[in-house]
Amino acid sequence: MLNGYPTGDAADWRARYEPVIERELGEPVEDAVFTAVVVTWEGGAASMGDCLSAIARAAENFDHPVEVLVVDNAAPTQLADELAGLWDRWVRFEKNLQLSPARNLGVVLASADIVGFVDDDGLVADDYFTNALPYFDDPDVVAIRGRVAPREHPYFTTLAIHYDRGTSPVDDALVTEGASFVRRQSYVDAGGFPDEIMGHEGIALSYRLQNTRPDGRTLYVPDVVLHHDYLDSWQAFFKKVTGYSDSAQQFTHRSPEVARFMKEFFARSYPRRKLTIKEELARTGLRALRTALRGGVKLKSLIDKANP
Repeated sequence: MLNGYPTGDAADWRARYEPVIERELGEPVEDAVFTAVVVTWEGGAASMGDCLSAIARAAENFDHPVEVLVVDNAAPTQLADELAGLWDRWVRFEKNLQLSPARNLGVVLASADIVGFVDDDGLVADDYFTNALPYFDDPDVVAIRGRVAPREHPYFTTLAIHYDRGTSPVDDALVTEGASFVRRQSYVDAGGFPDEIMGHEGIALSYRLQNTRPDGRTLYVPDVVLHHDYLDSWQAFFKKVTGYSDSAQQFTHRSPEVARFMKEFFARSYPRRKLTIKEELARTGLRALRTALRGGVKLKSLIDKANP
């Protein structure tokens, strides 16, 4: 199990993950402006074809080369062959190491100076790369996160009020990791994502980016759009409710500074898209259920501690 953050330069990061790499396919893309890093696993294999096809369409509409780099967290072994032609490089871990190590490896293998993370169950808009590039004309912009629109489940997605900050760019944190871009060197300098924690890791990265580049900015940008569902089933709802609670607790115990930054971030007021009446009713009901479930998780934890 990998613990902590990678340290050193890109070569050191590569050495950190080398022992768990099973195979590498493909070649770097020369003069790539963006490297799109897509992490997949067994559960995401079914959506990968649509995801990579959407990236290909967006790349065709872009005036510069885009490198597509897949980091494979032990997906079905035939998947790389089935999707041949939709990726440039494919790196496979010998087992599922979760998202953060895979994204960290993707960054240090990237050929481009700007890396974009795309969720394997998301669909980028056709102008995704075209609209993202101008923001990096400003040298103070270290990272951007796009607007996330529902793909098939608009009511579950009402819980993700951070997905849509409205129609104007605003300073933000990387709360939509799978719809984000970051300068590669700034990412390495900051130390990337924490290997063993999944959930709120983008806020942790934003904190570290702020520390290494106090003059840098992380922006929400409304015209860089990913279609993605926050949740796509009741099973996913129950898992996310309990899992994110656990990840927040891990940051509290492990890094009080990150925990404080996270608390301050969630206390801020951001613009958001106005919901329809049906969406408002759905969000109210789902939030009430989420609060009840989290209360039950806390109660169970207290009971378990009292009765070891």
